[in-house]
Amino acid sequence: MTSAPHTSLALALALLTLGITAADQRRHQSAYHSQPRVSFGEVSEGDSVTRSLKDDLSRITSIDENLGNLNERLNELIKAQVDRAKSQQPASQRGGGAECPTPFVSVMGECFSLSRTRLPWHHARHYCLGMGGDLATPSFLYALKTYILEREAGDADVWVGGTDEGSEGHWSWINSNEDGTNTTIPPHHWAPDQPDNGEGDGEHCLILQKNIHPPLADSSCERYLSFVCQYHG
Repeated sequence: MTSAPHTSLALALALLTLGITAADQRRHQSAYHSQPRVSFGEVSEGDSVTRSLKDDLSRITSIDENLGNLNERLNELIKAQVDRAKSQQPASQRGGGAECPTPFVSVMGECFSLSRTRLPWHHARHYCLGMGGDLATPSFLYALKTYILEREAGDADVWVGGTDEGSEGHWSWINSNEDGTNTTIPPHHWAPDQPDNGEGDGEHCLILQKNIHPPLADSSCERYLSFVCQYHG
């Protein structure tokens, strides 16, 4: 993007250098031969042209140096922006997965552990908290579903970290954002006709259905199900 200006400057520098050289040669030749027909005014004019060319060369050299400095500064700014953008990306996008303690495993840069112990939702959450985490609130829902499918056969549902307790009908993940709010579960993640509160006012906890797409549904918190914990460090 900066090659054309530098090429033009290089050509200008070359032409000015040739001009100065030619002017110097003419002036020296005039002085050496001491030809009577060369007047003082002509010699002075040659000196003036030489000085003018040298001044132009000096200015162009200065411009070239300034452009070089600006180019270096621009490259530094671009590198700083790239580094800052990389530092703000999730670990999975930076090419380095999360370091997960046993028994957690990395899935798209997040740490999950599928427990085959069957517990009610609140007990399952207490279990996950005891492991240094909480029920799963995945950034990549279908990556978590794939992880579950690869580790548990059958069509059993599993608990994940979502609920509408305390705010009937407003379903959100149990994670906490910087402003203290929780992330609303997007509509396109719900299974057909879900959430339906099928047991009256008793379905306040979130399940992931392995063999249904989309996979999320509401369910009674008292069911004994397997669950997925997520480690937060």
